[in-house]
Amino acid sequence: MRSKGVADEAEDYALPIYAARFPVRTIIGEVEVCPRMPKDVQRPEWLAGFVAGRALGAIMTENFDKAYPPAVLSSTDT
Repeated sequence: MRSKGVADEAEDYALPIYAARFPVRTIIGEVEVCPRMPKDVQRPEWLAGFVAGRALGAIMTENFDKAYPPAVLSSTDT
């Protein structure tokens, strides 16, 4: 697995081998709230990005950036 797309070494293009990339995307669907959850329980703020139609990767990156801003990461470098 890799993220550079469809690419190979120059000498490999002459080989009779099928090469392709199959993108996989995880998209958030509509929320399904547990019907037995107490009515006064609020959705946590960190779940705000989980909106139908958004890509999971974008949400995870957004939450990571909020939890670990560049200033925090650079202060932990040794």
